[in-house]
Parts: sequence; structure tokens; C-alpha cells
Amino acid sequence: MIRFITGLMIVLTVQVSGFSQENFKERTSSADVIVEGKVISKQSFWDNNRRSIYTENKIQVFKIFKGLTEQTHLTVITKGGVVGNDFQLRACLEAGFGDKKCQFFVEIRHLFADHTGGTGKKSNAISAKKGHFLAQRLASKHALIPHSHQLGESTEGVFFLERLDDEMYKMAYTNTPLLHYEVDGNCFKAVDGQRVYTNPKDLYVQLELATGESYAAISLNTIESSIKAWLY
Repeated sequence: MIRFITGLMIVLTVQVSGFSQENFKERTSSADVIVEGKVISKQSFWDNNRRSIYTENKIQVFKIFKGLTEQTHLTVITKGGVVGNDFQLRACLEAGFGDKKCQFFVEIRHLFADHTGGTGKKSNAISAKKGHFLAQRLASKHALIPHSHQLGESTEGVFFLERLDDEMYKMAYTNTPLLHYEVDGNCFKAVDGQRVYTNPKDLYVQLELATGESYAAISLNTIESSIKAWLY
């Protein structure tokens, strides 16, 4: 059913200019795991020394191109984030925002905290306990996680990942560890350098060529779900 719906997508345009298939192969070979997925939840936490903030990103898996079998969810750790009123300014700056905008974000966080009163204490305690557990697991690995762009809530696309342990992953050390999807109704776009995909099936073909493996379809992505709803 998943491949059938994908096959019904109409290819509108594929623009290619100076695209190197070899570079794509290099990127796939450097990744331990490649999946199509979507961020469904996020939680930030301090490391054991309270020097850096990290974020646990829960990813729902739609397709598997390399490194896994039938896994439906996985955890990706990124550097930077927000814990309570503490905002990682460095991550903000590296995301491309200026000093004034980053400081504005910090002030907004404090303003929000001032109006929340004592609500959510139980939830905060649970989050803190979980964050401490994640920090303990990450204690010997945090130096391996580079500063990278933050994954927003509902970020969807193809993730190129490296293993931290049996359950945690980080973004692969490449120039483009995420091929981000833009979905608006039944319209789809993914930009990879100078190449624009308007049908995920074309991207799947390139990934299969690069990995030498057929992908495993786990569930429908957003555009496939939208087309299924339109058909039925």
C-alpha cells in the first residue's frame, strides 16, 4: 500500500545542476543509519557538568534506507536547546541568529516563566529525572556530538545518522545530515544542494542507488498520508 501510494505521485519537475552522485554516495557511506522520519517530541537537558545543553529528539520512522530493520522510532541527540529558563546562546548563534535576536529569545523565555507560576512542577520533576538519566548515558559520548542545527518540532525528512550506542544516535558528520521536507497539502519539495525533488520517490531511487539496498517501508509519511486521504 505504501509503495502503491508513492507510485501514484506525479512528478512535476526535477531540476539538476552540477549535482554529484559521488558526493551523495560519500554521504550515505559515512552514515551508520539513514531513515525517513519526523520529529514527534523533544526534551532538552544539561550534561553532568552543566556546561552544555543537549536535546533528545524522538523520531518516528517512515522508511529505512540503511542500518536498521523494522524500527518504528529512534532517538537523536543534538547539541543546544532550552532547559527551564536556560537557553543555549551558542546554539542560537550557530543557527544563524544575531546577538540581539538570541537575547530576545532569552528574555521571552524568562517572561513566559514569570507568568507560569508554580504549575507543571510534577511534569518538570519528571523531565529533570529523565534528563539526568540521559546525561548519565551521554557522559562519555557528549564530546562526539558536534554543534549542529536544531531539529524543530515536526521536522520531517531524511536523516543521516551515526550511532552513539544501541539506542541513541547523532546527526552524521556531513554538510547536509538532513534532507528537509516541505509539505503543503499535496505539494512536496526537498532541496539537496542544487537539486530539487518534487516527489519523494525520486529521492528514494537516489538513496537506493547510493546504498545498494532496497528501502523498507514502515509507515506513510505526511505527503503519502495526505494523498491517501485524498484518494479514499
